[in-house]
Amino acid sequence: MLKRKILSTFGFFITLSTALCLSSCGLNANDYQKRLEKKDYEVKIKYFDKDSDSEYEWKLDAVKIHTHGVENVTIIQYYDQKDAVDYEKVYRELIGDKEGFWRVEARVFYGTKQGVKDARFV
Repeated sequence: MLKRKILSTFGFFITLSTALCLSSCGLNANDYQKRLEKKDYEVKIKYFDKDSDSEYEWKLDAVKIHTHGVENVTIIQYYDQKDAVDYEKVYRELIGDKEGFWRVEARVFYGTKQGVKDARFV
Protein backbone atom coordinates (compact mmCIF):
# COMPACT_ATOMS: atom_id res chain seq x y z
CA MET A 1 0.00 0.00 0.00
CA LEU A 2 2.81 2.42 0.91
CA LYS A 3 4.73 1.55 -2.29
CA ARG A 4 1.65 2.29 -4.37
CA LYS A 5 1.22 5.67 -2.68
CA ILE A 6 4.88 6.56 -3.19
CA LEU A 7 4.79 5.52 -6.86
CA SER A 8 1.57 7.45 -7.38
CA THR A 9 3.07 10.61 -5.84
CA PHE A 10 6.28 10.20 -7.85
CA GLY A 11 4.28 9.77 -11.07
CA PHE A 12 2.29 12.91 -10.31
CA PHE A 13 5.44 15.02 -9.88
CA ILE A 14 7.00 13.65 -13.07
CA THR A 15 3.83 14.49 -15.00
CA LEU A 16 3.66 17.97 -13.44
CA SER A 17 7.29 18.81 -14.19
CA THR A 18 6.93 17.62 -17.78
CA ALA A 19 3.81 19.73 -18.26
CA LEU A 20 5.53 22.81 -16.81
CA CYS A 21 8.49 22.42 -19.13
CA LEU A 22 6.39 21.79 -22.22
CA SER A 23 4.08 24.70 -21.49
CA SER A 24 6.97 27.16 -21.30
CA CYS A 25 9.66 25.73 -23.57
CA GLY A 26 7.60 25.53 -26.75
CA LEU A 27 6.63 29.20 -26.71
CA ASN A 28 8.25 31.92 -28.75
CA ALA A 29 8.63 35.67 -28.29
CA ASN A 30 5.36 36.42 -30.10
CA ASP A 31 3.42 34.19 -27.68
CA TYR A 32 4.77 36.18 -24.75
CA GLN A 33 4.13 39.45 -26.55
CA LYS A 34 0.45 38.58 -27.05
CA ARG A 35 0.09 37.48 -23.44
CA LEU A 36 1.67 40.62 -22.03
CA GLU A 37 -0.14 43.01 -24.35
CA LYS A 38 -3.43 41.54 -23.15
CA LYS A 39 -2.31 42.59 -19.67
CA ASP A 40 -1.60 46.16 -20.87
CA TYR A 41 2.20 45.91 -21.17
CA GLU A 42 4.15 47.77 -23.85
CA VAL A 43 6.38 45.14 -25.46
CA LYS A 44 9.56 45.34 -27.54
CA ILE A 45 11.29 42.30 -29.03
CA LYS A 46 14.78 42.11 -30.44
CA TYR A 47 15.95 39.09 -32.44
CA PHE A 48 19.61 38.17 -32.79
CA ASP A 49 21.38 36.36 -35.60
CA LYS A 50 23.01 33.09 -34.68
CA ASP A 51 26.10 34.35 -36.52
CA SER A 52 26.33 37.43 -34.30
CA ASP A 53 28.31 37.53 -31.08
CA SER A 54 25.11 37.41 -29.03
CA GLU A 55 24.55 34.58 -26.57
CA TYR A 56 20.83 34.76 -27.06
CA GLU A 57 18.26 34.19 -29.77
CA TRP A 58 15.79 36.87 -28.72
CA LYS A 59 15.09 39.32 -25.94
CA LEU A 60 11.71 40.72 -24.94
CA ASP A 61 11.28 43.81 -22.75
CA ALA A 62 7.85 44.70 -21.38
CA VAL A 63 6.72 47.61 -19.21
CA LYS A 64 3.35 48.39 -17.66
CA ILE A 65 2.68 51.74 -16.00
CA HIS A 66 -0.34 51.93 -13.73
CA THR A 67 -1.61 54.02 -10.82
CA HIS A 68 0.23 51.89 -8.26
CA GLY A 69 3.60 52.06 -9.98
CA VAL A 70 5.49 50.23 -12.70
CA GLU A 71 5.76 46.54 -13.55
CA ASN A 72 8.39 45.22 -15.90
CA VAL A 73 9.75 41.94 -17.19
CA THR A 74 12.57 40.94 -19.50
CA ILE A 75 12.62 37.52 -21.13
CA ILE A 76 15.81 36.23 -22.74
CA GLN A 77 15.95 33.10 -24.86
CA TYR A 78 19.54 31.83 -24.88
CA TYR A 79 20.94 29.56 -27.59
CA ASP A 80 22.58 27.39 -24.93
CA GLN A 81 21.12 26.37 -21.57
CA LYS A 82 24.55 26.67 -19.94
CA ASP A 83 24.55 30.41 -20.65
CA ALA A 84 21.13 30.75 -18.99
CA VAL A 85 22.35 28.83 -15.92
CA ASP A 86 25.46 31.04 -15.71
CA TYR A 87 23.30 34.16 -15.95
CA GLU A 88 21.04 32.87 -13.18
CA LYS A 89 24.03 32.36 -10.86
CA VAL A 90 25.31 35.89 -11.43
CA TYR A 91 21.84 37.42 -11.10
CA ARG A 92 21.12 35.65 -7.82
CA GLU A 93 24.50 36.71 -6.39
CA LEU A 94 23.94 40.36 -7.29
CA ILE A 95 20.18 40.79 -6.80
CA GLY A 96 19.07 37.84 -4.67
CA ASP A 97 15.31 37.54 -4.21
CA LYS A 98 14.54 41.27 -4.16
CA GLU A 99 13.04 41.10 -7.63
CA GLY A 100 11.32 38.41 -9.65
CA PHE A 101 13.39 35.76 -11.41
CA TRP A 102 12.56 32.47 -13.12
CA ARG A 103 14.53 30.21 -15.45
CA VAL A 104 13.21 27.35 -17.59
CA GLU A 105 15.78 25.50 -19.65
CA ALA A 106 17.51 28.17 -21.79
CA ARG A 107 14.93 30.90 -21.08
CA VAL A 108 15.33 33.52 -18.35
CA PHE A 109 12.64 35.83 -16.93
CA TYR A 110 13.51 38.73 -14.65
CA GLY A 111 11.91 41.97 -13.49
CA THR A 112 9.40 42.89 -10.84
CA LYS A 113 7.77 39.92 -9.15
CA GLN A 114 4.39 40.79 -10.68
CA GLY A 115 5.95 41.30 -14.11
CA VAL A 116 7.53 37.85 -14.06
CA LYS A 117 4.29 36.35 -12.79
CA ASP A 118 2.34 38.02 -15.60
CA ALA A 119 4.72 36.61 -18.23
CA ARG A 120 4.60 33.01 -17.03
CA PHE A 121 2.19 30.63 -18.72
CA VAL A 122 2.06 28.24 -15.75
